[in-house]
Amino acid sequence: ELSMGPPQKARIRIETQDILTEEQLCSQLDSLRAEEDISSMCPTSYTIELLDTVALNLHRIDKDVQRCDRNYWYFTAANLEKLRDIMCSYVWEHLDVGYVQGMCDLLAPLMVVLDNDQLAYSCFTQLMKRMSQNFPSGGAMDTHFANMRSL
Repeated sequence: ELSMGPPQKARIRIETQDILTEEQLCSQLDSLRAEEDISSMCPTSYTIELLDTVALNLHRIDKDVQRCDRNYWYFTAANLEKLRDIMCSYVWEHLDVGYVQGMCDLLAPLMVVLDNDQLAYSCFTQLMKRMSQNFPSGGAMDTHFANMRSL
């Protein structure tokens, strides 16, 4: 048997030779709900505003990653995916800063030179500490654009 699930007292058991059907999954979830309130297993709840912020940042990252050094040999589909993953990790840890166009241009050379995701993330994080004054934070860019539109 293979045990899957959070390290709580409730566990879902799946036979390794069987494929879990939708009916079996529903049955197991019902029994799990009976044992313990699922909300207690996930202590963090996310507001709609937070989810909207994350979605907006992911959209910006996706657009910018596709533009990143497309003609340079290093940026294959796999490495563009790594670039996206690193940017998403950074933004999740720094939602107050969020993603601003141009951040990928700072990360890309680090990825090429270091060719290591973890080192690139770490160096990028330190670089952003030094460069933060060049990037408006907390949606300031959106506010600036809104002010310009109102003129």
